[in-house]
Amino acid sequence: MTLERVVKVVERWVRAYTRGLPPSVAQRRADELGADLQDHIAHERARGVSDRRIALSILSRMVRGLAADTAWRAELLTGDPMERVPAALPPLGLGLLVAAVITVGVMPLVGGGAPIAGVVVGLAAGLIYARRRRASKET
Repeated sequence: MTLERVVKVVERWVRAYTRGLPPSVAQRRADELGADLQDHIAHERARGVSDRRIALSILSRMVRGLAADTAWRAELLTGDPMERVPAALPPLGLGLLVAAVITVGVMPLVGGGAPIAGVVVGLAAGLIYARRRRASKET
């Protein structure tokens, strides 16, 4: 997967999780993340990092931020970051999404690898999300 393609994947994700929000809020979020991506790319290129490694690090950041992005959206809509997340993204769903992204998007970038790694990381993400969800309900 090329760096340009990874940037497009991130841009699509931003459009997906800002869909239905006020246009000014969605545009501001897209602009913030777009500027952050460009800074990330420029910084890594200045250090001599290959585009392939930059793409991998950006994809990794996106995957690690999926739950935070969803919580950000839920907080905007309800005032409580965990209020709407369970219905929109249950732990199993999050785990499967992360597993799919890693298996399909990351493994080819790093030269293959066992697809089970994507499943393990995806399930771990789902479990972490479930634990945070439970902890937020107890407070």
